[in-house]
Amino acid sequence: MMLVLYRTVRKSLNFERIIEILKKGALYFGASFMGLLLSIYTFPILSKYLSEKDFAVFNYFTNLSVFFTFIFALQFYVYFSAAYYRSNEEEKKKLVSTLVLSLLIWNPIILCVIYGALLIYFRFVHLTIPFYPYCFLALITVSASIYKGIYLLKLRLNQKAVPFFYISVVYKIGTILLGLFLVMSLSDRVLGRFYGVMFVEILVAIYCVISLLKGVSFRIDRGVLKTAIRYIIPLLGASLIYYPVIGLDQITLERLNNTRELGFYSLGLTFAGYLHMLNYSVYQAIEPDIIKSTIHFNKKKLSVIIICMLGFTLLTSISFVLTSKFLINYLTGGKFVYSANYCNILVMSYVFVISFSMGATILNALKLNKASFYTTLIGGLFSVVVYILAAKFGGFYTVAFTRILVFIVLTLISFYFVYKELRIKGMI
Repeated sequence: MMLVLYRTVRKSLNFERIIEILKKGALYFGASFMGLLLSIYTFPILSKYLSEKDFAVFNYFTNLSVFFTFIFALQFYVYFSAAYYRSNEEEKKKLVSTLVLSLLIWNPIILCVIYGALLIYFRFVHLTIPFYPYCFLALITVSASIYKGIYLLKLRLNQKAVPFFYISVVYKIGTILLGLFLVMSLSDRVLGRFYGVMFVEILVAIYCVISLLKGVSFRIDRGVLKTAIRYIIPLLGASLIYYPVIGLDQITLERLNNTRELGFYSLGLTFAGYLHMLNYSVYQAIEPDIIKSTIHFNKKKLSVIIICMLGFTLLTSISFVLTSKFLINYLTGGKFVYSANYCNILVMSYVFVISFSMGATILNALKLNKASFYTTLIGGLFSVVVYILAAKFGGFYTVAFTRILVFIVLTLISFYFVYKELRIKGMI
């Protein structure tokens, strides 16, 4: 069976396309790689100024604010990618102008609403880490990041890897260097970390908005907006339910009132995230091919892409686990090497993040909004239960392993719906 699979994959491979994907993948990952190289030199310095508790505060509010991405972006990312290939040039211009202008009006309003709601909530639950001004700065950063996300998505869909690379490099290097400078300059070290990311994010957002609106009519098309809203309504509910999957681990761990251990956990998640940047950058390079293969019902090509991507992700993850303690020991000057224990577990969770991302992309390409909603609903409810139980009865390590389990479940559910739909269409 393995021999048959190998022959099938080999026959389906388009080596010219593979080389093209690798080149684009190098550009998509290039900024992250350059940022990673820079971090090799700057992170040891950063570790001298920040404690594990500082990292806990920064990562906690960054993680929390990322949850609200779906509210700031209104899931227009998903609609944009689904509608873009189905639109002609004039329709693409209407699509871009309508979505961007609508978000420019929406974001300042919802930012105030979210911050007010969180202020009331955390006073009620007696948060164990400092709230102001860190939460507000993190929310502003995420709000500004929406426009960079749309612009980079447009570049990826148009397969313009070079400008994607330039924007990503400016952002990545800018946040590292400015953040390091402000951490070293301000008495409140962690505040400098927040400011460094926020200032660069705002500057990049301004550039991206100008670029997106260049050459398009400065108006909101009501027809496009109505269609987009109808499309995203089920996804908004799904995104709300999805937060427990990606963020409830740190929320439940904060309630254990052990900020130092939370800092090590969040550092492990950060280091695991460095590898995920590599894997996800390669995934971004092949995502347009996944969408096109799904739309054109090319089962053979789609299967090859999935197998190759999973193989690459597993290879890099295992290699990283084998060297993580050495790397973290160097990056932190031996200060936070304990976080490698969490890192090795959390790295494997990102393998299934990639597999779930592929399933979600296929569902989106098939326009199976209800299936996406049910996948997230089941996964979200499952994660609420298992994260709470894991934190209460197991602690930090149990929660880390639970993160792997959650993404395995999400992967299985998403591909179940994919299999069901493809079978109905006669592709299986």
